[in-house]
Amino acid sequence: MRYDIANFSHPFAWNGIESINRFKWYDHKLTEEEEEAMELEVAPKDESSGAISETFLESVNALPWDVSTKAAIKKTSASLVELIIAEDSPIATPEGMDLKKIKMAVGTFIVGNKEKSAQDILQLVVEKYGLKEAKAKASKDKSEGVASLCAVPENGKVFEVIMEFADAYSQEANYNAAGTYRKVAQVIKDLDFEITVENAKGLGGGKKTKVAGES
Repeated sequence: MRYDIANFSHPFAWNGIESINRFKWYDHKLTEEEEEAMELEVAPKDESSGAISETFLESVNALPWDVSTKAAIKKTSASLVELIIAEDSPIATPEGMDLKKIKMAVGTFIVGNKEKSAQDILQLVVEKYGLKEAKAKASKDKSEGVASLCAVPENGKVFEVIMEFADAYSQEANYNAAGTYRKVAQVIKDLDFEITVENAKGLGGGKKTKVAGES
């Protein structure tokens, strides 16, 4: 029996991808509507919806839940964190995240919700970090969705990476760079051939959507 509980290193890397913004593949400026549409196309889905096994819930509910003093809260929080970061835990805490930050987050949840149960606090943790199963499914669905947008599905990963660069520059308020990456992404989406390591450099050969040397 399972219990339903509801609510970016990138997995793909390609040598030389950082040079793509120098390729002059586009011949028009994207409208605001086009840029918004492209952002929606790769928008992340909810990663906190999924299932938690009854076994894990039983482990959480079995914790000695004492929030009567600061010392007790510290001990209670440490016990819950130990379950959260365990290898078989369903909670998707960020890889490489400082353990102190996780402890601080869980401790804050407990201090601010002393009247709540261990399962209630777990709900807050899930809303913050998401579930491994849900994140994996969201990532798979996103990749498949992006691939379906491209004229050649195999170009989906490149398109996805370029859009992530665009989003990163937008967050840094570097809108010129963000706009350039979005233009490149639009062209990648419409290419009628697969981008490969062998032909990538040829894309800067002045033929826009043609590999250099193609007829």
